[in-house]
Amino acid sequence: MRTHHVGKQPFSFPNGLEGWSIEHLEGREFRLKRGSEAKTAFLVDYDPAAKTSSWWIDGDVYPVRSLRAIDVLLDELGIAATAAKGPEVVVAPMPGLVLRIDAAEGSEVVPGQTLLVLEAMKMENNLKSPAAGRIAQVLVTAGQAVEKGAPLIRFA
Repeated sequence: MRTHHVGKQPFSFPNGLEGWSIEHLEGREFRLKRGSEAKTAFLVDYDPAAKTSSWWIDGDVYPVRSLRAIDVLLDELGIAATAAKGPEVVVAPMPGLVLRIDAAEGSEVVPGQTLLVLEAMKMENNLKSPAAGRIAQVLVTAGQAVEKGAPLIRFA
């Protein structure tokens, strides 16, 4: 069983995703289903060494850290199994139009802080920082159209 963390909030599912099924559609696109409820999710970023990922679901990007029981124990003892670091690049989870950029090059960001707003499918999507860090480079400008997977922001 793994314990997952969205920000600092831990959660775990002893039997999978507690009633949710996950279907891989293509590339970074997934469908989450529970009964008649369905959501489309996009894997924004994945770092297996740090056991972190970022997921776009319903207009927001959620940073997730997935740990095994041994990882939690090592964290509690102050012995990190891996050096947890954030993603090097945040990419567009879908094609869209960059409406606003809220992070400047050189600025420090915290997990969950909105980095930019991407309009896609007539919805404003807040792309949030999956980890604390410093912005090395903003690779897009407001008003720019981007394709799915396009690099948006590079971390230092």
